[in-house]
Amino acid sequence: MKIIFLKAYDFPLGGAPQNRMLGICRGLIEHGHQVEVHQYAPAKLNLELNLLKSQVYKSVQIYNHSWRWSPIKSKTHQLIGLIVGFIVTFLSILKTHRRGTVDYIFMNTKSNLYIFPFFLLAKLIGAKMGRDLNEYPPIVLSPDKFNNLQKKYKRLTNYKWFDVVFVMTKTLIDYYKPLTRKRTRVLHLPMTVDFDRFPRPVKNLDQFHVITYVGDLSQSKDGVLNLVKSFALIQKEFPEIKLKLVGNNKDLSYIKRLKKIITEQDLSKCVMLTGFINPEDIPDALYNSRLLVLSRPNNIQAQGGFPTKLGEYLATGVPVAVTSVGELPDYLKDEKNAFMAKPDDIEDFAHAMRRALADIELSTNVGLAGRNVALKYFSHSAQGHLVSEFLFN
Repeated sequence: MKIIFLKAYDFPLGGAPQNRMLGICRGLIEHGHQVEVHQYAPAKLNLELNLLKSQVYKSVQIYNHSWRWSPIKSKTHQLIGLIVGFIVTFLSILKTHRRGTVDYIFMNTKSNLYIFPFFLLAKLIGAKMGRDLNEYPPIVLSPDKFNNLQKKYKRLTNYKWFDVVFVMTKTLIDYYKPLTRKRTRVLHLPMTVDFDRFPRPVKNLDQFHVITYVGDLSQSKDGVLNLVKSFALIQKEFPEIKLKLVGNNKDLSYIKRLKKIITEQDLSKCVMLTGFINPEDIPDALYNSRLLVLSRPNNIQAQGGFPTKLGEYLATGVPVAVTSVGELPDYLKDEKNAFMAKPDDIEDFAHAMRRALADIELSTNVGLAGRNVALKYFSHSAQGHLVSEFLFN
């Protein structure tokens, strides 16, 4: 089959959405399908690979139709790049179709303004429309930002365009399935990990003295404030251990609050805030760690989603301390393949970290077992087989 994925803004480097799409594409290619990614909006990150007009990245053919306007310099600049990129993408797909039938067009945008033209294009060339859904929509996560009419409109229209959808969790399937057409086919597709980024398990775990978190420095999503407070409870027991927080948050007031807690807990010398780092450097940051942590609170986002970063954590073979939220307990068991803690319990998460740090033999075994879980359920090869069978039948 020939399958096209549409991407706005940055690709191939970025965060969880980029890694998810790249993993799905690579898995499909490994199973014999032709895959192209067409980027129709200019890049936001000033990363060399995201600014190229055309490239093959890890066997995936990528066309950046807004490369001349990347990275974005202003709102006007962004709008021009988006309009031109949108038109060129439309024409490029028609050209691709003339070289061989396009079977599927996948796009992840939440905007009907973008979906509708490509829906018409799909109808014109006889392709099916697909979408990947990996968390609740904004109207559920932030209901106060929408009035009742907006909520009804978005529920009625956003998911009716698609013939097939990938959904990351069973909880989300229960939410999205009633919003799709009756004949829409739904595939449960958990997080996807590109194991080429993590080709081996970590060696000699005891040589590292860093606990690492990577992601948005957010309390509501990942419980970073709780993480710092938990670390404060064990810091004196393990004075050689540092806590590294990789990522940032656009809310400056939140960053001030985070730094205030670090100061109040007397952790200024043992908590490192790295800010944003190049996505290609993330594997090294994870590998050079004694423990990887994710203190997700038990909220609606955690109940519906499945953190992609957790898959990458597990892939390293470094032991992981994580809260027992959502569908994580379906895959992870305490002291078998992860160190589990109750969500929103600062002391219990501290105890999970304490257990991981105190017993190097146990931690090593838990880390390797966690990697095996990721290989079995989340590797891009395994997911590629699952997607291929689903789309082909």
